[in-house]
Amino acid sequence: PRIPLLGDAERGISETAVFDVESREKTVIRLPEGWQFHVPAFAWSADGERAWGLATTRAQQDIALVEIDLANGATRFVVRESTPVWGRFNAFVYSPPNVRILESSGEALWFSERDGWGQIYLYDLTSGELKRKLTSGERTVRDIIAVDEARRRLFFTVGGTDADPDPYHVRAYSVSLDGGAQQLLTPEPAL
Repeated sequence: PRIPLLGDAERGISETAVFDVESREKTVIRLPEGWQFHVPAFAWSADGERAWGLATTRAQQDIALVEIDLANGATRFVVRESTPVWGRFNAFVYSPPNVRILESSGEALWFSERDGWGQIYLYDLTSGELKRKLTSGERTVRDIIAVDEARRRLFFTVGGTDADPDPYHVRAYSVSLDGGAQQLLTPEPAL
């Protein structure tokens, strides 16, 4: 379909659906009015019954982690956040979202700029309750590198350190998913 332009009376309608190849059936994924998918599905459950996507309102002042029931297309907001400016899933538009599903522990990693800096938070996947803030400091998490679920450790990059706040010097850190101090893994400046 044609992409609507500023001033067009019709905004265009997009539809997200799941197709069962064997039965040739289509299930439309339903979001509440005013919401649209930013990333329809970035993680799939081990049993194939659920998926998780990222959704926003039109002006991206509301963003959400959405659980999708693949059998009937129903959705549930796991995490929902409002911002006075523009909600993002990573501080850099060219980078993948800093959101991860940790299905084995029933948790989700969520990127937020609610404190003025891009930080990573740990949420309960079932209740949607915040468990803890994992990263901190006057610097922005650039990318989640990996998550060691067995050892419960998050690996990520940031721009700058407390000693060297230059945001262009990218460094790797790790932190326990159970809380505690961040560990600087690469103290040398890198671009």
